[in-house]
Amino acid sequence: MENENNLKSKKVETFTGDVVKAIGGNQAGIVKKLIHEDEDRKAGKRSDFNKSSKNMFFLALGIILLVFTGAVLFFSFVFNKNLNTTPVMLEQGGIIYTDRNTFQAIDGLTKENTEKAVFDRVKNTNIKVDGIEAIYLTENNAVINFKRFINLIKSELDQIHISIIGDYFMMGAMNKASNPTGQEFGEFFILLQTRSFDDIFPVMKIWERKMLHDLSGFIGVNLSPSTNYLFTKDWEDTIILNKNTRVLRDQEGNTVLSYVFLTNQNVLITNGETATKEVMLRLATGQIKK
Repeated sequence: MENENNLKSKKVETFTGDVVKAIGGNQAGIVKKLIHEDEDRKAGKRSDFNKSSKNMFFLALGIILLVFTGAVLFFSFVFNKNLNTTPVMLEQGGIIYTDRNTFQAIDGLTKENTEKAVFDRVKNTNIKVDGIEAIYLTENNAVINFKRFINLIKSELDQIHISIIGDYFMMGAMNKASNPTGQEFGEFFILLQTRSFDDIFPVMKIWERKMLHDLSGFIGVNLSPSTNYLFTKDWEDTIILNKNTRVLRDQEGNTVLSYVFLTNQNVLITNGETATKEVMLRLATGQIKK
């Protein structure tokens, strides 16, 4: 019996020793290895957690940037609608130097009321003699462009013709010298921009058939038995200040309306001749400064 117990004891000891040897040391070494393995697992979990936290941070940052970009694009789209009606920042100067800029709100006004507002402004301008007052029409606090102006006056110019003329244009009054009664009065004008003389000339020729009808209210020419012939009268070729000009004259030979090709890119429409000289001078001066 004793021999059997000794044999079992030897077998157990031999098995335990073999396990210890297989693991690589004594029992204390086993505990240390288990502790190290546990620490390694915890370190791995902390590393995975840190990586996950970093990933969540970058994901959140990406979402914020995406939302911010969308907001920028949205507001750019909204504000661009208004920018289309304001081609140039007027505070920085127009096509030519002006002595005064006037902004005439036309929200809700009819064509006739708009014409009257501009005509009264031109007629009663108190700008200095030979001075120029720019008159800009506005809707929703934005300056209208040429396309809107043509639609406003119900002109028959089509989109192809309108596209030849630049969006930005200037309308205004030039104060002439005092007349014999001592009262100062203004000449109406519109200054247009275009790509070239070859582009604009045929468009102006087409427009002249209805130009007086479109602009009559701005210059105070009403359709009546005494003026109705002007609306069908032929325009004439002439030269004003060495510039090619088309002019509509009344029976006394006075200029009712004309358009002058001041430069290859600028056309002036006016109901007088004094404005032509002053606008041309200021346009030339501006070009020299550039």
